[in-house]
Amino acid sequence: MRSDGFGTNSGENTVLREFPPNPTLVNYHTRLQLTKQMSERYLPGKEDYPESWIAALGHIDGLKAIHVLRHKVRLKRREGVDWSHITSSVEDVLHHHWEYVNIRQTGRPDDIRRKYRLPREMYFDSRQVFEGIYHSRSHGLAQQLYDIYGITTLVFHHQTLMAKRGYCFPWEELEPQILLRLENFDPDGEMSS
Repeated sequence: MRSDGFGTNSGENTVLREFPPNPTLVNYHTRLQLTKQMSERYLPGKEDYPESWIAALGHIDGLKAIHVLRHKVRLKRREGVDWSHITSSVEDVLHHHWEYVNIRQTGRPDDIRRKYRLPREMYFDSRQVFEGIYHSRSHGLAQQLYDIYGITTLVFHHQTLMAKRGYCFPWEELEPQILLRLENFDPDGEMSS
């Protein structure tokens, strides 16, 4: 997939298809890291695409927009087009470009966000939100937490951290890594041993 190592995968890649409340959208959640940006947005058939899988999606008739996030691609359909006419083409693209794909339907998980107490030395008067790897570089702890595959959003406010996970990443996998980074965080930007 990505020339910079994104999308490398061993074993099966379960992709979760989610139809959110907005009937013009469908989300495909994956364990693959699709971007380091907060998000990338593309208009089908109207631009040069950075990846062949995005270009293939861009040529599917009926799509209005492609929105790529860290572990999710969100597609918007044109008015008057039914998803039943598009999803098989979308999933053919994912099967072809993302190795070992198993697509299954999902709903929105109840436990997508968790809160944690920040170290005593850290206090945020104003709310700070980090929604991408590049964006997180401006803060030491945010950068360390974004090193964890599966983290999609971080919000710091007062002495609280709210972390949001990708749908394909269980808290049992992420939480020990989060707690370790919080425990070992040095406000000077270094992890203690």
